[in-house]
Amino acid sequence: MRSVLPIICSMIFLTGCEQSVSISTMCEADPQICVDIHDDNWCRKERKSLLLHNYNVKQTNQDIDKYKELIAFEEYIGCMSLASQIEHIKLKEKKTNRVNSLLNAEKRFTQLAENTKQSNNAHLLYFHWSRFLDKDAMAKFTAKEGSAELETAELQQFLASYYIKRDPDKTLGILFHSLELTPAGAELNHEVFESIANIFNDKDEYKQTYIWLKVLQLHKPDDQHLSENLINLFIEKHGLNIAFLDTVAEATLTNIQEGRFKAPQY
Repeated sequence: MRSVLPIICSMIFLTGCEQSVSISTMCEADPQICVDIHDDNWCRKERKSLLLHNYNVKQTNQDIDKYKELIAFEEYIGCMSLASQIEHIKLKEKKTNRVNSLLNAEKRFTQLAENTKQSNNAHLLYFHWSRFLDKDAMAKFTAKEGSAELETAELQQFLASYYIKRDPDKTLGILFHSLELTPAGAELNHEVFESIANIFNDKDEYKQTYIWLKVLQLHKPDDQHLSENLINLFIEKHGLNIAFLDTVAEATLTNIQEGRFKAPQY
């Protein structure tokens, strides 16, 4: 029987039970990656994530793990692109090492992307369309619409990104379905709330727009683009009585967070 991992993990391990693999073990699985992408004071979180997903690919060779590694590469490259620009007055080699790590990461990313180009995995199909505008990949992805494979919140959101400029009403249904598929306690994508609010606003359905703006505000109160003044201007412009709408918004967010959301009629 598989043993239960201790609640408090050693500091040499990555956080999270799914990440309980030591850095040394990851480097043993692929020694060259730890040479190519060396340890640095910057981007350590992104490097650990990259090493973990590279290790998982070495263990499973599964397409979903390759997709996660590609995402980890993007996050590391984005972080190191900034870090590599920093000059060190006394330690010029720091910048050189960071540039080398960045270039090596970009090379590995390109190679992995090329190696996954023919995959039929839904995540990878969407990745190749969204990053490289691969029309064949998108055609294969949309052909999976209605299949069990796409019955996850994330993949429904990917599908919605394809339809949002083509068919807003259909997009709305897909986004609602993604929320229906969201399990309790899952990390929520605030862009779903933004998209729903924007679609309702374009349809001149201002009560629904306000409800989803409020859901977004409740979920992400520090969003600088959604200030209290902006909300108040929207209320005044459309003459909304918000007491009931606020109650609906609060209940909606709670249902989503608890995995009990049901798509409304629209």
